[in-house]
Amino acid sequence: MRAMLKVVIVAVSLATSGQAVAGPFQDGNNAFARGDLETAYKLFRSEAERGHAGAQFNLGLMYNFG
Repeated sequence: MRAMLKVVIVAVSLATSGQAVAGPFQDGNNAFARGDLETAYKLFRSEAERGHAGAQFNLGLMYNFG
């Protein structure tokens, strides 16, 4: 189940990343990929509160999959 979550988060991040400079959203994806879920959660949450749709989606997936 966690592997599927990783695939979905990576797919969403690739689909929504049009930025040349890495920011908190990409940092959250990187943290998630290396297994640092606490950091990923904090980064996704801060971006989700700012209205970033990809961060909102990834945060929702993290809540859904525990």
